[in-house]
Amino acid sequence: MRENVCKTLKYYDLILYHNLMNLPAYSLPEGYSFRFYQPGDEENWLQIEASAREFLCPEEGREAWQRYYGGKEEKLKSRMLFVIDAKGNPVATATAFDDQKDEAAGWLHWVAVRREHQGKGISKPLVYKALQILKEMGYPYACVPTQTTTWLAVKVYLDCGFIPWKGETEGWRIIRTLTNHPKLQEYSLFTEQEIYDPVMLDMEKQVYTLFPDAVDFSIWTEGRLRAGIKTKAGTQYYSMMPKEEGGYLLGECIL
Repeated sequence: MRENVCKTLKYYDLILYHNLMNLPAYSLPEGYSFRFYQPGDEENWLQIEASAREFLCPEEGREAWQRYYGGKEEKLKSRMLFVIDAKGNPVATATAFDDQKDEAAGWLHWVAVRREHQGKGISKPLVYKALQILKEMGYPYACVPTQTTTWLAVKVYLDCGFIPWKGETEGWRIIRTLTNHPKLQEYSLFTEQEIYDPVMLDMEKQVYTLFPDAVDFSIWTEGRLRAGIKTKAGTQYYSMMPKEEGGYLLGECIL
């Protein structure tokens, strides 16, 4: 299975949009079905997003939940979708939401599929179900924010009819280099070396050398320099020190 997140790619924010006229309908694979948010689903949402590598630890997920959905749970009862498997377990999620800064557009939020259910044909029906909800709410088009480091998700959106809207040219060039998607032919290709961030490549090498059992990591370079490293035992945070030649050196554990 290809990784759905590649943190060593150069990072660029991207936004795609989709005209909501004449949406096709896609059915979920056999054994899966949709349901809306129910009280208590916050934990299911957190687990799905964490499995898709959106967060290193539950605390980060809860902060994101409060930032986006805290106090808006009533809205979620008709906006937040879950895909459930034959046993009734939530395995994927997406939210049809809005943005007060852009009242003309509906926004597709936090699309994620649990790792063990990826590659089974869930993403496209899930995306289109959320788009249909936005259309029924009266929106003429929908936007989805994403980034180069989740390049496989960008490919899914392009395959679902989204087209590039906003983002640095370099970001779309990275996606074209990785996917050669027909909707991105206007963007020139990079060499494979050019799409990776040397700082993140160096940090990845440090992390997996010092922590052979690491399963994920993130770094924060705004405010307090720190790195989060997730191992099978849990997530811990470490200081980082700038190196003279560029990049950062992992420091002591700061819990």
